[in-house]
Amino acid sequence: MNDNKLPSADCQQTPSVPAPPTPPRAGDEITMPFGKYAGKPISEIRSWYLEWCLRDLSNMRQSIREAIEEELHFRKQRRANQWQT
Repeated sequence: MNDNKLPSADCQQTPSVPAPPTPPRAGDEITMPFGKYAGKPISEIRSWYLEWCLRDLSNMRQSIREAIEEELHFRKQRRANQWQT
């Protein structure tokens, strides 16, 4: 009896695995602490306002600045991906 057989083709197929969930972005968790959109998640604020904050507000907390930059980068990547499909 030969026990060194290779598995059949049926055994070599891997089941399809769903993609892992998208990790939350900082913009989903951090809320705007000031201005017109105070209390709203950064991910729900219009891009023009976020861009204005980065450009014109120099005394913003670093964590807010980073969350805004991350959110705008995410939106730019999403738009680029939409054009590629």
